[in-house]
Amino acid sequence: MLFLGRFHPLLVHFPIALLLTAFVFELLSRSHHFRAMKFAVLPTLVIGSLSAVLSAITGYLISGEGGYDQSALVRHQWSGIGTAIVAVIATVVKWRMNAQSGFVATIFIVLIMLVVVTGHLGAGLTHGEDFLTEYAPWNDQQEDPFTLPAIANVDEAVMYADMVRPLLEQRCFACHSSRRQKGDLRLDTEEYILKGGENGNLLDGQSGELCRRIMLPLEHEDHMPPNERDQLSSAEIELLVAWVEEGADFAATVASMKSAPRIKAYWSILQSAQEEHWLPEESVSAGNAKAITALASAGVLVMPAATGNNYLSVNFLNAGSLRDVPEALRKLDKQIVELRADGMRVTDSLLVAIGSLQNLRKLSLANVTFAAESPQVALHLPELQYLNLTGTPISESSLLQLADLPNLRKVYLYQTAVTKDAIARLAIASPTVEIDTGGYVLPVLATDTLVWRRE
Repeated sequence: MLFLGRFHPLLVHFPIALLLTAFVFELLSRSHHFRAMKFAVLPTLVIGSLSAVLSAITGYLISGEGGYDQSALVRHQWSGIGTAIVAVIATVVKWRMNAQSGFVATIFIVLIMLVVVTGHLGAGLTHGEDFLTEYAPWNDQQEDPFTLPAIANVDEAVMYADMVRPLLEQRCFACHSSRRQKGDLRLDTEEYILKGGENGNLLDGQSGELCRRIMLPLEHEDHMPPNERDQLSSAEIELLVAWVEEGADFAATVASMKSAPRIKAYWSILQSAQEEHWLPEESVSAGNAKAITALASAGVLVMPAATGNNYLSVNFLNAGSLRDVPEALRKLDKQIVELRADGMRVTDSLLVAIGSLQNLRKLSLANVTFAAESPQVALHLPELQYLNLTGTPISESSLLQLADLPNLRKVYLYQTAVTKDAIARLAIASPTVEIDTGGYVLPVLATDTLVWRRE
């Protein structure tokens, strides 16, 4: 039965074309110039009705294969059966009456409406309900940007539910879910993932279809996702591969896996790369024009932090004389949300000015030269979220002052002189702050290098 049902996609196009053609012939035959068309209506209608009946039968047979949204399947099934029945009735009426009566026209109108509805429901069943209108000019619905779920403790996270499924939902559900099932494949439930698709088992290690297809070169015809869609990053690919190689356990926690350190490293990469909403929600007035000019004259780069607001990002990369800079910063205390002074020799007066920036969210002082105790004057920023102290001579007492920052999320301490004990005390005092001490080495990803060999 399933073998015969697989002929449904072949047969279903015949009634669509033939019944529409019969309708066009019927309309033309009512014109004086195309009266001869009336002889073509009945033969076309007969062939179209026969193909409609065969399509309905094979459609019923293939529905037993499963893998379709049940409610959409029932609507398509009954509209298809209705189309076949009305097509047969239209054929009998046309054969018996063989006249250009109003009844024949009514039957034809009903038939064409059923053909259109059935075809639309069939397309929605295989390609998704919004297949026709997804890219229509009037469809301006904007999807919410994808964000990774927040995981408080990665070790306790269930890898499939907390990491793998969100990636599948973002990258794969458009073609492999209840909306549509390309290749007879669904990835939205555990049952269907284990079932696989028409090309076989998904979870047979790296040779399984899931790993094989996402690791193929982008130019390969079997590569997934299709190259016109958003692609998986290297870290996302490695997370999926790690899960499959560990046995694709739907209930396993990250801590229970042999490759837990590798999984946590890739997850950290994804979280770091994800753009977060860090700008203040409140609006501010435009910054003082003279202060911005003074910063620019000193070689400080001043740029908008984002479009549509007056918040500023400043960078001291090419700064020269800093004599007028502290006063200029104070005049922009509400507008500056990001400041980078990497590699500079920073005076106490400049640190005091930085400490006056009420809305500062990101501060990078990487490889900055200052007295070990000096940062304390700048570390009273209530809105600070990201702080980079890499390569600085910060003291342990100054480090522990960071616990007083209520909104701090992440601090970088690579190549600093602070001891592990001081870092541990900071971690206890601020358990929600991520402390990055650097020095980690990530393995080479399978997708980092593609080796092409001539066949």
